[in-house]
Amino acid sequence: MYKKILASVLALIFVFSSLILVSCKETGDDTSKEVSGQTSGDESVPSVLDDGKMYTFREYTSSNPQNWNPHTWETNGDSYIATYAEIGFVDAIYDSSKETFKWYFEMAKNIVDVTDTAATYGLNPADWGVGENTKGRIWLFTLNENAKWADEAGTVINADTYEYSLKALLDPEMQNYRANNFYSGDASIYGARSYFSGGVVTTYKALEDLGYEFAEDVEDDEVFVNMWGFWGLEGAVDADGNECPEFVSITDETLYRDAAVEDEEDEEAWVSGKYIFDTYLSETGAYSSYAASYLAIPQLSTGDGTWDKVGFKKIDDYSFIYITENTISQFYMNTAMTSNWIVYESLYEANKQTVGSLIVTSYGTTADNYMSFGPYKLTSFEKDKQLIFQRNENWYGYRDGYHPGQYQTDKIICDVIPEHTTQLMKFEAGELDSIELDANDMKNYKFAENLLKTDQTYTYKFFFATDKTVLQTLSANASSSSKSVNKVILSYDKFREAFSFAIDRGDYAQKGTAGQKPALGLINALYYYNVENDPESIYRKTDEAKKVIVDLYGAEYGEGKEYATLDDAYNRITGFDLDKAKTLFTEVYNEAKGENDLTDTDVFEFTCSVGANASLTEEQSTRQGLIQGYLDAATEGTPFAGKIKITFTTSAKRYDDVADGINEMAMGAWGGAAFYPFSLIRCYTDPDYAKIHEGCGFDPTTETVDIEINGAKVTKTYQAWAASIQPGGDYYDADGNYATMLKILAALEYSILKGYHLIVLTSDVVVSIYSDKVTYATTQYNIMYAYGGIRFMTFNHDDTDWAAYIANSENKAYS
Repeated sequence: MYKKILASVLALIFVFSSLILVSCKETGDDTSKEVSGQTSGDESVPSVLDDGKMYTFREYTSSNPQNWNPHTWETNGDSYIATYAEIGFVDAIYDSSKETFKWYFEMAKNIVDVTDTAATYGLNPADWGVGENTKGRIWLFTLNENAKWADEAGTVINADTYEYSLKALLDPEMQNYRANNFYSGDASIYGARSYFSGGVVTTYKALEDLGYEFAEDVEDDEVFVNMWGFWGLEGAVDADGNECPEFVSITDETLYRDAAVEDEEDEEAWVSGKYIFDTYLSETGAYSSYAASYLAIPQLSTGDGTWDKVGFKKIDDYSFIYITENTISQFYMNTAMTSNWIVYESLYEANKQTVGSLIVTSYGTTADNYMSFGPYKLTSFEKDKQLIFQRNENWYGYRDGYHPGQYQTDKIICDVIPEHTTQLMKFEAGELDSIELDANDMKNYKFAENLLKTDQTYTYKFFFATDKTVLQTLSANASSSSKSVNKVILSYDKFREAFSFAIDRGDYAQKGTAGQKPALGLINALYYYNVENDPESIYRKTDEAKKVIVDLYGAEYGEGKEYATLDDAYNRITGFDLDKAKTLFTEVYNEAKGENDLTDTDVFEFTCSVGANASLTEEQSTRQGLIQGYLDAATEGTPFAGKIKITFTTSAKRYDDVADGINEMAMGAWGGAAFYPFSLIRCYTDPDYAKIHEGCGFDPTTETVDIEINGAKVTKTYQAWAASIQPGGDYYDADGNYATMLKILAALEYSILKGYHLIVLTSDVVVSIYSDKVTYATTQYNIMYAYGGIRFMTFNHDDTDWAAYIANSENKAYS
């Protein structure tokens, strides 16, 4: 339920921490030397080989884009067209030499923090909210002189284009939806909010800052819920595709889809401001103690809403100044500028009309009232049928000498196909080049060579109630005159450890999921601890993280040991050891019997809640059978043989049920914020942070961990250790020296796993398959560039060859 809160909060903390780790100027200087893609204007150097053949990439979308105007688009479907027809100032691309990402300038030649030299550009930083006691930064954008629109004339794109487009985006008479990206957020422009609001700005102040504890204490003023901060609904949409505002009235009953809840029928798959308030943040709500932080009252203030007070200043035809309200590092400025805001002025103006009190434009709703400027141009759009993109011959990248081997694709055809069965049929027929698979498809595709398994941040695990008193009550409730049910055994660490060793995670992932990966750690391989400065800084690849797993499973390495190196030991551990499980099961049975916590007539029946859906899915039933099988095999020949039974069930409140002692066991996942594992660990160690703690019998606010710091043993609670590596914490290093922080993070991960209050199973994966027509740059997923995208995709067959190949009944579309 609160995984979405986690994702939102972690993202905010990650951004904050990154801003203070590296000075903007230093990063800017380094990046300007490393970034490729600065254009030369040498049209004699081709970037793409033109071999006279036609290469068409075929894909699908489940629904039509409705509006792809950069100023007003709303849904993911709307943003699809920009993927090909537009391009940002900078892009994060695949670096084959290092098998990681690098920044690659496109519509800009450079973006540099010039705060310290602002006078050179006629600016006094203090006039723009920039100074010792303020947050803003001043950035110089140097533009690509070769950028042109896809019109017949090849109209140039210059600083005037950007200024017109930004002014239109922020126009208070238009109230464009995407203006919020520029008047709020990390890259917000100084003065943009005031201009957009016509000089009247609405902000929201938390109740705690106004001296109120509950909404019920407020008279007259309407109170709003912070939907993004409390429930993590940034980007969520209602049934009409409208995005959820950051603040929503506590009386507003508009329902927004919470994608973290898989089952759309679940009570909390669709939530409103009123529901969240009534259930959680009212004075009698479940989380009333947090209400004052997440409820707010709108505050109106007036300011100077004129364009000359907006932090955008043209320097010359191909450069401008962009002044941010906030301190933002080079990394995050680059990230924010991977998209663009420009529009084609004549079409934008020609399609304007007045609707009520607003001016609107239908720019970007048909192929005819939109203009491309990226590698491809939209040439056809048939609603509910098909979109076609072709090469934009005006695009600078095809001849600037800086895009060698890139964009081999000549044409992109995207069919609108809502039904998965139809998608699958067309893929099998060679009429689609990629498709996302569901669990049912894996019976036919799981051994295909062309599968792509895209890691997600979420790590699935069992978690338990381990409080003995609670388990005694649950045992009594489950027992009858004819049956003595024992759940107390779950209070024994050794029993849960045996349970862990009994699970064949590789077998479970293969047979019970669409493509999840076996996992042993809380933090999977998608988490980076310093991505801003080191694109290879994957936590799971550090020695500290590897030692967590090696030490947990007691593997020894070094001269004369079982394994030669740490890597050898780490790479061999699977977590599955049948003999070890049998030994532990036997030992714990005898120990519990000696403590009078079991009798030989007891049966050990556990109810495990695995989802919020109304009933078990076929996949969940399969998983239940697998886990039962592992336990049967591991207890054979032990006193537990034939006595353990696990039953999967569903509950919308499974996290609460375990925490509150209503149920003894559940399955769930934490994830989000892949760039800051130091905050992720707080999900397991800080119930105040995550708002819900899964355990019942483990209190991270009182239980302690010893960690050696600088040669001395330091003792803190789990909660305090986790807080110590957050911004402002005792061991947080603002200079980016992560050695101590990594040591603490690893020690916490080890201690949590060693307590076996939870058992890690798998990390989440999205599974797709591609056709033999194409090859991706890499099949190793990276969060910055995925698989290289269409930029680096190459073709094994041109259109003519592919048609002949697929017409042969002996050939399949995929390997």
